[in-house]
Amino acid sequence: ECAVVTHHRLTADPSGEKGLIADPEAELEDPLIIRPTSETMIWNTFRKWIVSHRDLPLKINQWANVMRWEMRTRPFLRTSEFLWQEGHTAHATYEGAFDD
Repeated sequence: ECAVVTHHRLTADPSGEKGLIADPEAELEDPLIIRPTSETMIWNTFRKWIVSHRDLPLKINQWANVMRWEMRTRPFLRTSEFLWQEGHTAHATYEGAFDD
């Protein structure tokens, strides 16, 4: 589970035990959906795909659209959304991973 907590959504914990908490009454102007990091999803998938050492090495190239968390973007330099590439691999040995 992931949540977006911005400074205007923080409030003091009424019980005083936790300091600041996310204000349950505060709403975002535009709701956001945050996904877990790709490692969380990839390694869960690798766990299902890798049954034997014969399944190794496993090499995955992943492309994902990512949003920058910025108050404003800089025209002509970068946009708030961009394409992100990641490589994920699983190997039987350290040496095998290092050699690849």
